[in-house]
Amino acid sequence: MNKFNPDKIRKTAEQIAKEKAIRLSDVNYEDLHSVLQELHVHQIELELQNEELRNAQVRLEHQKNKFAELFNSAPVSFLVLDKGGFILEANKTFLKTTASEMKGVLRKPFHDFMTTDSKKAFLSQYKSFYNNPKDKTIDVELITENGNPLIARLYGSQDENIKDGLPDEHIRVAAVDINAQVEAEKKQNITIQKLIDANMKIKEQQASIIEQERLKVLLQMAGATAHELNQPLMYLLGSLDLMEMNKDNPPARDRHMTNIRKAGERIANVTKRIQSLRHDKTKPYPGGTEIIQLDQDITILYIEDDDASFISTKKMLEKQGLSEVTQAGTIREGKQLLENNEYDLLLIDYKLPDGDGFDLLGYIQGREIKLPVIMITGQGDEQVASMAIRKGAYDYLPKAAIDQASLSNCISNALEKYRLNQEIALAMKQMAEMSIKDELTGLYNRRYFNDSLANEIARSKRYKEDFALCMIDIDHFKQVNDTFGHQAGDTVLTGIGSMLLQFMRKNDISCRYGGEEFALLLPHTDMNNAEKLCERFRRKIENHKFEFNSGKPGITVSTGITVFTSSSPVGREELIAQADSSLYKAKNDGRNKITRYDASKQ
Repeated sequence: MNKFNPDKIRKTAEQIAKEKAIRLSDVNYEDLHSVLQELHVHQIELELQNEELRNAQVRLEHQKNKFAELFNSAPVSFLVLDKGGFILEANKTFLKTTASEMKGVLRKPFHDFMTTDSKKAFLSQYKSFYNNPKDKTIDVELITENGNPLIARLYGSQDENIKDGLPDEHIRVAAVDINAQVEAEKKQNITIQKLIDANMKIKEQQASIIEQERLKVLLQMAGATAHELNQPLMYLLGSLDLMEMNKDNPPARDRHMTNIRKAGERIANVTKRIQSLRHDKTKPYPGGTEIIQLDQDITILYIEDDDASFISTKKMLEKQGLSEVTQAGTIREGKQLLENNEYDLLLIDYKLPDGDGFDLLGYIQGREIKLPVIMITGQGDEQVASMAIRKGAYDYLPKAAIDQASLSNCISNALEKYRLNQEIALAMKQMAEMSIKDELTGLYNRRYFNDSLANEIARSKRYKEDFALCMIDIDHFKQVNDTFGHQAGDTVLTGIGSMLLQFMRKNDISCRYGGEEFALLLPHTDMNNAEKLCERFRRKIENHKFEFNSGKPGITVSTGITVFTSSSPVGREELIAQADSSLYKAKNDGRNKITRYDASKQ
């Protein structure tokens, strides 16, 4: 629509009058009609524009009333403040909150409605807040109608386009009630403190268990018992008491001194056994702990999707000299890294994009991945901490409580506990092997042989498979001991044991049956194949040169073989007797021979 232009109409009329001399007789009615028609059109346009202006004014008034209604009825306190912090306008919510009337609020300093402490904070921050309200907030305590302070957070905005009759320099302020948020933060802080306290209790319990287990392992590995130490100690203390009672009796005193010396020697022997344990090189770790240096460097995998948390924790670790830290953002990525790499410590965030820390703990236990795990989380409680420990985590840290000291202590405890568990497992393995292995030869002992023989008989009957039993004896072994000494005899036994371990197949069982006698269990083996295997071993021993400082004796062996079939009616003892009888026949026939068991000749 064209805009109405009165200047254009006036100029058109002047031009027509000038050109036509404005005499009635000279008036061109067609031109006049055209001018009048154009005037009429412009009149219509002007009326339409006036109608649009009136509608816009109505809409603006409606929006203004609606804004005023929202301003007054909003559940949040709204105010307009000038540059000095005086109230230019306030809504009903603010009036109700402060139990004020509008006339008692306007042109009053806003800080008059605050507690004393909030006044100081508000006045010190208001200038900066006024100049840059989009980037700043102020927390204040407003005095309410019931006298209880209301904690409000002030948000500001400046609108240069809408003045509403207000001075040019003003700021609109929303005072948002954050009492609930503050209470929630207090509860969260209390929960975090409880979690820290629970974590400290767990650490204390762990430290106590570590000390108890360390002493237990040391005593077990050294062969010492509490009784071994307690008995001479009580004897020593008793002798000291008797010395005090007989201090005027030199003979009795000397006798007690002798008893004290003996008790001291017994304690020294026990201590010596304990001190004879291996001493691994240790490495100092944060928190004042020295841990056996199983590896020169500590490599850490931290599964954390928040880059800021990872960077912050990594900086703390670097200050402790732990710079080899790898990040994984998801459980899936963490699993791939664990499959393809070896780590000394694993840090897990509780909440991850594709699961939680418990999922990864289950995966680690299922795959029997051996490494200490510490769970770190930004949210959780005592139940989460307890569950993490039960599911295999060595320790638990809330992110809000992480600092240099807590992280150091947590890592030290986890590594120390892991090292102790490894030592306990190793000690248990060594003790288990001691119960089934012969110390001199490294072969299984007679107890293990008896159990294995019973198992082979049961397996043979069930699966209808034969197995062979071979008894091997060193020829003239007593002469070796008598001629070259018992140390030479031990060398022969050790050498034959080593050759058996190298010579036998993977599923064969080699045992030292007793003295110079050895027993072999050969699964899935008939008489012919057993004889071939024993013949090769006989020649190996015959051709081997055992050398001692005192000479080079020729060593040979005799062997007796029997085979157990699934239809055999014999038991374990009878089967051993069959092999023994064959062995004795080999010796009686001149030694350095192999003899089969033949039931028809018995």
